[in-house]
Amino acid sequence: MNDLRHNVNRYEQKEHAIRMSHHIVIVEDEPVTQARLQAYFEQEGYHVSVTASATGLREIMSQHPVDLILLDINLPDENGLMLTRALRERSTVGIILVTGRSDQIDRIVGLEMGADDYVTKPLELRELVVRVKKFALAYRSCPPGTAGDQR
Repeated sequence: MNDLRHNVNRYEQKEHAIRMSHHIVIVEDEPVTQARLQAYFEQEGYHVSVTASATGLREIMSQHPVDLILLDINLPDENGLMLTRALRERSTVGIILVTGRSDQIDRIVGLEMGADDYVTKPLELRELVVRVKKFALAYRSCPPGTAGDQR
């Protein structure tokens, strides 16, 4: 039984280290949703930056390494789908579209533009955290901050 506890504890420590080393940017212009996402992911131990615009995202990316972007499609200054395509053309950063658009066509277009995943609002935060964890674990072989390296 002690071996099982030891293994579980080691797994939890490893998972915590992965979370702490990954930088997530939340691009969401709706203040309540932005605050909910930020609080939840910070509580989970992730390094989180937030912005309400594509311009803000570009500024963050120019100053800090980014591993994953949670991106709303409806932004005030740029269409999130076009932003996804532009990001994918020059970066391998992870992109999860988080949007109120639930139409199948929007999902397909989002994934074709280069998103790694597509999640619709209203959000189940625990499900989103699991998706982010899976993404972070997939990139654990990359040094922190390098998943979004420029091409």
